[in-house]
Amino acid sequence: MSQSHDHQMMSFYKSLNDHLKVKAASYEGLAHKSLRLYQKGMAAYSKKKFTGSSFEAFTDKVTKSQIVYVGDFHTFDQSSKNFIRLLRFLKKQKKKMTIAVEFISSENQKSIDHYLEGMITEIEFLEEIDYKESWKFPWIHYRPIFDLAKKFNIQIIGLNSQGDLNKRDLHAAKILSEEIASHPQHLILVLFGELHIVPDKLPAKVDSKLKKKSKKTILHQNLEEVFWRIPATKLSSKSSFWKINSDEFVLQNSPPWIKYESMIYWYENLCDDPDFDLHEYILETGTKVFNSSVTDNFLYLSKMLNEALGLNLLPSDIEDFNLYDLQSLHVITKKIKKLRNLKLEKFYNDIIKNGRVFRISFSKDYYCSHYTINRMTFLAGQHLFALKLFENDPNLENEIFDEADNIKRFNFFLLQSLFSYYCSKLINPYRKCNHYIDFKQRLSLIQKRSLERKIIESTLDFMDNPEHVQEKLKRMKWIELFLIARHLGYSLGDIAYEKDIQHQTILESLKDIFSYSLDMNIYQELVKTIEPKKSQLKSKKKSLI
Repeated sequence: MSQSHDHQMMSFYKSLNDHLKVKAASYEGLAHKSLRLYQKGMAAYSKKKFTGSSFEAFTDKVTKSQIVYVGDFHTFDQSSKNFIRLLRFLKKQKKKMTIAVEFISSENQKSIDHYLEGMITEIEFLEEIDYKESWKFPWIHYRPIFDLAKKFNIQIIGLNSQGDLNKRDLHAAKILSEEIASHPQHLILVLFGELHIVPDKLPAKVDSKLKKKSKKTILHQNLEEVFWRIPATKLSSKSSFWKINSDEFVLQNSPPWIKYESMIYWYENLCDDPDFDLHEYILETGTKVFNSSVTDNFLYLSKMLNEALGLNLLPSDIEDFNLYDLQSLHVITKKIKKLRNLKLEKFYNDIIKNGRVFRISFSKDYYCSHYTINRMTFLAGQHLFALKLFENDPNLENEIFDEADNIKRFNFFLLQSLFSYYCSKLINPYRKCNHYIDFKQRLSLIQKRSLERKIIESTLDFMDNPEHVQEKLKRMKWIELFLIARHLGYSLGDIAYEKDIQHQTILESLKDIFSYSLDMNIYQELVKTIEPKKSQLKSKKKSLI
């Protein structure tokens, strides 16, 4: 971030990263000698000098290449998502392509072809290639690659093989060099482990087989050493491209600790699962369920955020919570019924149907249908927000859920969403949300008589006329208040975070958040406080890449 590396936010990030990095390393144990050599090579290489670049500069180089190497961190779905985004972009450019992947062995090429041709089902394909033993990393990460290949009639080539890392690179290099020679007009898009795409590894071996230097582009993704050297002003929801040399780029759109968190989750839930039950569950649904480590991480994140934000909440209060996921939905519904408030019960059932995370009022019970780091940190924000807001006035919650007080209820939802989103941005500064222009674009795609359209129309109206918000709240349903407040809270939280990080501070833009009276027009005051220039609130757009 800054050259001094000693300000408050850097200290917060370093602590978080070190905690998860050490925990991830404890699962790996002592790596094989060849792997340690590859890891040292990557660590040394990621310390090279780099300069600022852009998506346009990167794609311009890609379209002039014969082969593009994209680094994969196997437990982290962001790696494959970026690969898929690049694939979609290139298809729009009408490029002739071949996809080459590490996660399937070359000896299974016939099975790949049969699956792409529709001759076998997905389950039959995974059984034929023995995916759960040969790769083990979540299939849900890679399935969209095959879906797009089917849709666009693109060939996929398997590159994996048996042997040490060097032998596997040599085998892959032979296949890739033959493909370049036989289809010189095709762009080969390669997804391979990030340790292998350092120039002197797989790319050098391909050139050696070709007996000439290929026209190539190498895309490293989310390298830790690069992250720590990016200026604070460049850390935001936008992806950033950096250039090492004419052939190599680095894409940063996730902080390094989320990569480590994905590794921890994989080790704890997938690596040693002999029956493959959870893996099959993820294969079908794409969801991640809780275990004891997730609750431990929730507590750790809550305590870290409490300290970083200067909330001064007692550890004993933070430790007092119950966390439930989709598998415990029956428990949550029973707890909601015990509130003995039909309107509140309907409200929470509506939230569940909308797939949202929430805290049950008047309790320390939290629901998150499935686990992601963004959801978990958002929920940790809700935990801290409730503890702090009701710290000196426990009766305030009764007033919030008084059936006649829509204004107070909306203001509660707004501040809760804003604060919780801000917390999630601290943990993942690349998190994205919708803003005014995004809502405008979305509106044209929604059916006229739908709840979603009503919510977005109201959100845009509130953004256009913040001074008239209170008078428009009186006849709205609770779920409408909640969803509108969520949209507005996310957008304001995103702007507040970016404003603070420019000044290398935490929570400066929201320092008075717990002192607002819930009876006032909080939204209007927040717009003035967080972003005096109303134009930015209206013009800011979510990054697409």
